[in-house]
Amino acid sequence: MTDYQPEDWHWIVGDDTDQAWSSAASAYVTGFDPGRATRIESEEELTDLLRGHGMRGPSPSAADYEAAIQQHLDDAARARNYRDGFALAGYVTSGIHQWAAEAAAFVAGRDAVWLYAYAELDKVQTGLREQPTIEAFIAELPAIEWPEA
Repeated sequence: MTDYQPEDWHWIVGDDTDQAWSSAASAYVTGFDPGRATRIESEEELTDLLRGHGMRGPSPSAADYEAAIQQHLDDAARARNYRDGFALAGYVTSGIHQWAAEAAAFVAGRDAVWLYAYAELDKVQTGLREQPTIEAFIAELPAIEWPEA
């Protein structure tokens, strides 16, 4: 048997032998090596196990969504050459028109993202919608409308 490495392992969840959760990919995969797989009872149990190793499992928590959303916002700011979203938002009163305009657009976009996220995650909590994967949820967030350069 291969040495167990939780950051690069597969888990067969329940009775589903067609796919396994890959900790390296943070997704279900097919065509995995059964010698590098462990059977586990549920997605919740797997998520708890992986969280103990600093990884995300198939049943994300509210904190997992929040961290991914913040990362998404920080990535948007970095794409405009700011350190992160907090740094970009700090330019909202800048005397440099372009920086102030980018900051204002970011703050408006950030607010729209969080309003949308909280409303949709509340629907998940109340059973009005299925729990999306983090990747799918990030893809449906409102886009930031940047000013012309």
